[in-house]
Amino acid sequence: MAVVVVLDIGGSGVRAARVRDGEIVRRERLGLIPGTVPSQAAETLRAALGSLEPSPTDGALGVAFPGFLDDAGRVLPGIYLPGFVGMDFVDVLGPLMTGRPIAVVPDVAAASLAEAAATGSAGRLLCVCLGTGANAALVADGVVVDLAAGCLGDAGHVVVDPDGPKCTCGGRGCLEAMCSGRALARDGTPLGLIDANAVCEAARAMDPRAAELVNRAGRALGRALASWAAMTFPDLVVVTGGLSLAGELLLTAARSEMRRVGPPGIVAGLDVQVGRCGADAALLGAAIEAQRVQETNSAAGEEAVA
Repeated sequence: MAVVVVLDIGGSGVRAARVRDGEIVRRERLGLIPGTVPSQAAETLRAALGSLEPSPTDGALGVAFPGFLDDAGRVLPGIYLPGFVGMDFVDVLGPLMTGRPIAVVPDVAAASLAEAAATGSAGRLLCVCLGTGANAALVADGVVVDLAAGCLGDAGHVVVDPDGPKCTCGGRGCLEAMCSGRALARDGTPLGLIDANAVCEAARAMDPRAAELVNRAGRALGRALASWAAMTFPDLVVVTGGLSLAGELLLTAARSEMRRVGPPGIVAGLDVQVGRCGADAALLGAAIEAQRVQETNSAAGEEAVA
């Protein structure tokens, strides 16, 4: 794999990395100010890319972001970073890349590519990302299955409890409203636990109230897994994102509930694991996509010359 540069946009900042042969050889991070306006968001992206001191010998740029693009390549509303709505990443970053290709991919799709590569999965891998929000993507034979918006659409809004809490999407009882960093922060605050990390730490310390919050989130995840599995027939499920750090506290409840409510012929032997790429999953997946675009462009150029 050639050297590529990648950006991963998250709720609190932009991570930048140079990746060579699938390994991160340099990384930088710039914070994002809450309520960032479009001009500030664009400048932060340019500064993050510039911090890598991109070289003319570098290959393509990969950008992973927590949202979706319209047909014209602009960020759609619904992203929890309003300063990026309507942004065209190619327009913003193209001048810094001097004609080199730019690959833009939803962060959940990027993470799924990295996890498929890390597990050596040659079949169907379902990747669930649980961070500030929740979503899922499927990789089949090394390719992200694009049902809508570059992945499985907004799969984190599958309903897991119709009587559950109101979701930011406007629905009720979505997975994201019950099993995400935002959801655990909401439920932990009355207990004096200010965020999802605090809830998980308290659960590990055997606080029964915190443990029940994590178990409830795990059961919600299990119901979502049962639904997704019935539609996608995965060979393996991996869970990534910040909430995956809860590990077996979360996944034990998820596996149990998935097998309780899901079709036995599909879920009985389905393994659910914590992802192997950790916090770098989206960065590494964006690098894989950037390399793919680089190779496609190079092949097209050679064909045109021939």
